[in-house]
Amino acid sequence: MTDDDELARIEAWNEVLDDASYYEMLGVLPLADLDALRSAFHEFALAFHPDSHIGADANTLEKVRRVSQRGAEAYRVLSDPELR
Repeated sequence: MTDDDELARIEAWNEVLDDASYYEMLGVLPLADLDALRSAFHEFALAFHPDSHIGADANTLEKVRRVSQRGAEAYRVLSDPELR
């Protein structure tokens, strides 16, 4: 993926972040088991962890942090059967 593609992906997620469900964030179905959630979150974290975007400008880093935090929140909630 090129830098431009990556920036477009970050921007796209940032625009829909407030409307996306936790399931949409991680790309899983509501019936996903814990292994599927772990795998989905691992892929999400590789793409959106702030440390993966060290050379980005401050605006992009803020967007990445926001997306990453929301993904971590999604994983935390969905991996707890009582919060699902």
